[in-house]
Amino acid sequence: MNDKRLKIITLIVMLITGMTSSNIFAKNLGVFGRTFEIDEPDLLEQIMAKLKEQEANGELEKQRQEMVKRAKEYVQRPTGVSLPRAEKINTHYYNPELVLKDAVRDQNGAILYPPGTTVNPLDYASLTNPMVFFDADDETQKTWVWNLIKDNPLSYITLLTNGAVIDTMKEWNTRLYFDQRGTYVEKFNIRTLPAVVRQEGRVLRIDEIPPESGYVEQ
Repeated sequence: MNDKRLKIITLIVMLITGMTSSNIFAKNLGVFGRTFEIDEPDLLEQIMAKLKEQEANGELEKQRQEMVKRAKEYVQRPTGVSLPRAEKINTHYYNPELVLKDAVRDQNGAILYPPGTTVNPLDYASLTNPMVFFDADDETQKTWVWNLIKDNPLSYITLLTNGAVIDTMKEWNTRLYFDQRGTYVEKFNIRTLPAVVRQEGRVLRIDEIPPESGYVEQ
């Protein structure tokens, strides 16, 4: 079997089984006894025959429809995080400063910032609009956030941490975002919801707010 044919067979097996190449080829442990050449069946033909069989009996179409269904479900409800509802106002701050591990150079290669330089992104770009995080599966939070943003929805960057993002966008007729896997919730150390994040000078202020608190934008 030539190398090109072997690569084709390997690729097809990987696509069907989800295995990596390390799963397909075993480690060579040497020869421990007498070996015999085996008349190897045409693996590529076997695979193609199996695919044709699955196509004929509708199995391939069933798998395709299942993949489409899962994709639509993920778009509607991405992987998020579920946090408890805030019971008291909790305010803390996030300092976005970072220390450069590598030098930052200009287009000519000259060093602008050497390794070890402390940089604050807020010195170069401001958080113009506050961010508000909430769980759309909690109707109390959802109502509170809508009352906060309804007069000017685009004045906030509104992020769901959990829930049906597409349905909520259609209901509110505005742009929404989703904090997939709680990336920003973790970064900002948000522990309860809803939460409002806004810039104060060179840091970000995070307010976790009970929906019943009568909070007024500050």
